[in-house]
Amino acid sequence: MLARREIGLLRDARYVFPVLESPVFEERLIGIAGLAFLWSVKGNELIRGVAMNDRASGLRRSALWAYGFAGGEGAEELLLRQSENDSDPTVRTFCR
Repeated sequence: MLARREIGLLRDARYVFPVLESPVFEERLIGIAGLAFLWSVKGNELIRGVAMNDRASGLRRSALWAYGFAGGEGAEELLLRQSENDSDPTVRTFCR
C-alpha cells in the first residue's frame, strides 16, 4: 500500500533513487518500498546497500525484505551475512 500510494503510476525507478539519501527515515522507507516494486538492477544494488549500511535498523530489515522480493541476486547469502554481522540483534534475528 505504501508503494502504491507514493509512486502511483510511476514506472521509472531512477526517480526514486535520490530519496534513499534523505535524512528522513520515512522518506527512505518510501524509497525502499517503491524500489521493491520497480524492479531494476540499479534499484536492487541500492536496496542492497541500504540493507547493509543504513543507520536505522528498521530500514535495514525493510531493505532485506525488499531485496528478496525484488529478486536481488544473492538474497539468501545477504541474509546469511547480515544474520552474522549486523550490529543490531533484531536485524540478526530477522535474517534467521
